Amino acid sequence: MRDTLRRSVRTAAAGAGGWAQFVERLRDDGLLVRERYSERNPGQVAGYAVALPESVDPGGQPIYFGGGKLGRRPNSNSPATATRAAARSDFYAASGAH
Repeated sequence: MRDTLRRSVRTAAAGAGGWAQFVERLRDDGLLVRERYSERNPGQVAGYAVALPESVDPGGQPIYFGGGKLGRRPNSNSPATATRAAARSDFYAASGAH
């Protein structure tokens, strides 16, 4: 499941010109996207999480994974380049997502 999400996030980030296009690409790929907003700057996107619609917990709720966690490979501390680019504040700001 994480590998599928990781591939979708990397692909979406690689071709996106900004936050709005990134989210659109994820949703077009069938993923659920949940944005996390800054507590210091209300309205500014500070992060995101994605889920596969068919991957749910026992209560039927989607199981979301944060973009930062998806960017990490097993046994590695360095985030993937595409996910890191998607998480940068200037990436979010490029499409007015703040």
